Amino acid sequence: MNDDAIQAVLTAKRLLHPELHRPLTWRGLQRVCARERVGLALRAMDEEAQLVCFLGKATILVNSDLPARRHTYRAVHELAHLWLHVDPAEGRAATIYNFSGYDGHDPREAEAEFLASLVLGGPRFGRHP
Repeated sequence: MNDDAIQAVLTAKRLLHPELHRPLTWRGLQRVCARERVGLALRAMDEEAQLVCFLGKATILVNSDLPARRHTYRAVHELAHLWLHVDPAEGRAATIYNFSGYDGHDPREAEAEFLASLVLGGPRFGRHP
């Protein structure tokens, strides 16, 4: 997926979520997730965060042992996976396979990172003067 396609997803989501018109906070993320009908929970776990989809329901789990400032970042990264890699293709009924041993070569990780940076940086992030 190219940068323009990723930005188009964010543009569409900004129409639904006023919180995305400025850098996103944890409280703003909670409101976005509620509107999207996505569960959001802090839990002690081995991974930093995980997107879990089951029977059409999506939940983002974030490791509660991480520093609080990392919770929003990790959750937004997982939300980006949902918006970019689940919603457009098969809908939320799609199965998400979580795995460990990631080697850094999956382009979906870079796509989720890019969208997360746009969401967390606000609408002016990455614009040239």
